[in-house]
Amino acid sequence: MESIDGHNVIVYDKNPDEVSVFPGATHIRLPNRGRESHTYLRYIVDNYYSLPDYVCFLQGDPIPHLAMSVQELSDKLHDMGEYEYMCISKQSYNVMLHECQSNLHGSQYRLPLYETYKHIFGREHDNFTFSFGAGAQFVVSGNLIRKNDISFYERALETSLLHIEPIKLCDGQDKEGLIDEMVGHCFERLWRVIFLGEAIFLR
Repeated sequence: MESIDGHNVIVYDKNPDEVSVFPGATHIRLPNRGRESHTYLRYIVDNYYSLPDYVCFLQGDPIPHLAMSVQELSDKLHDMGEYEYMCISKQSYNVMLHECQSNLHGSQYRLPLYETYKHIFGREHDNFTFSFGAGAQFVVSGNLIRKNDISFYERALETSLLHIEPIKLCDGQDKEGLIDEMVGHCFERLWRVIFLGEAIFLR
């Protein structure tokens, strides 16, 4: 990936065999657990009291999901205007909180989205439709992150490592370790809810 000039870049590396090299970046090693949701939440918890004005969260292979060029993203980060949250994913979809289905590696599943939501927020909610950006890539202000207290993110971090069984809806070849990825797929769908709250739910 190209360099993002003028920005503080942190690379979290979960590859146990080799270290990624990104010129000018701070590199931090983490155990290979929890998908990108665990990494994002680890950053938030560790830096909660010293967050920058804006944080841009990108997954390990960001370009296929990115809605703009790296240069356009860099320019946008210099001038976010009044935006506190901006999805930078190429595609977005609507999902239902209680009935989220997804085709993963040839099998159809009902993701444990509502179960993950309850673990994160500690409460139940009626079924609502809302949109999410595929790939879990977004820019969010430090002030918006801090609208939730740090204990909220500590609970979310614990949730990112949970094993919550999905419901398989049709036969297909299962990928090894797929079940352990399910909560990560749920976080991908819940980031806007985490930061913007339930006001984004479409009745």
